[in-house]
Amino acid sequence: MRQLDAGDTLVAPSLDRCGRSLQDLITMVAELRERGIGFTSLHEKPDTTPGGRLVFHVFGTSWYWAYHPAV
Repeated sequence: MRQLDAGDTLVAPSLDRCGRSLQDLITMVAELRERGIGFTSLHEKPDTTPGGRLVFHVFGTSWYWAYHPAV
């Protein structure tokens, strides 16, 4: 990610490939946004609108619970 510059877009196959936890995923996308770098997932296809950010968090949360079921 250090090679990415403002105006670039990081493309991932799916959100579950981007971090070890939901917090990692949210932190990574926030850091990219601060640097002016876009982010998209080919599977979930979130965008940068407020609605797209909501979808990002919903998919991220569902991914988290799929891999870390409640006890």
